[in-house]
Amino acid sequence: MPKHVPVRFRALTIVALALGALMASSGLAAAADPETGQHGNYVYKDNETTYGATCVYSGSGPYKLTQVVVKPPSLWWWDSNAANNRQHGMVGWQTSLQISRPGSDGPWNTLFSAPTLRRVAFEDHPTMDPADKANLPRMTLLVNHAYTKYPNAYARVMHEAFWFGRDGSTKGTVTHLQVNYAWQNVPGMSGSTGGCPIHYSAPV
Repeated sequence: MPKHVPVRFRALTIVALALGALMASSGLAAAADPETGQHGNYVYKDNETTYGATCVYSGSGPYKLTQVVVKPPSLWWWDSNAANNRQHGMVGWQTSLQISRPGSDGPWNTLFSAPTLRRVAFEDHPTMDPADKANLPRMTLLVNHAYTKYPNAYARVMHEAFWFGRDGSTKGTVTHLQVNYAWQNVPGMSGSTGGCPIHYSAPV
């Protein structure tokens, strides 16, 4: 079925599609993702064919958002020694659920941040080898039912990846705002751009 873009996300569609195209063509996360310090290669799952997050609804119209299931990024360790292809270290991933009560244009407030998941990542040799990335699991973010009383509330996901030193200090980070979302349990609707409404009523 065709991809559904709610009315309030149409203004974001051109920007979001350009962002998705950049990520798909480069094979890496978009250059716009803020980066700090020392980090390895990374890929966030965020395009219109490989949704990085799924908004799960309940009800039968109006539908109510109950949780967001988020796929982890692919994270690798950095290469600092050309003579050693098995360099490795600890990386981490944290997701935050953000809510905008006035509508999809914000302002956005962080409802909560999940605990940081930590795993060992290896240097990707060959480049972007899936066998070398950190084995991070999916996360399920529950939507606080208190927000269901706001008829025009929206939810979105913010990611942050970390690379840690041997002493536990943070050596580098990459932040990414999730753009593309799949929808679950809403017949005929495949996904949205920019986030997911906490309430959704099918068009008459």
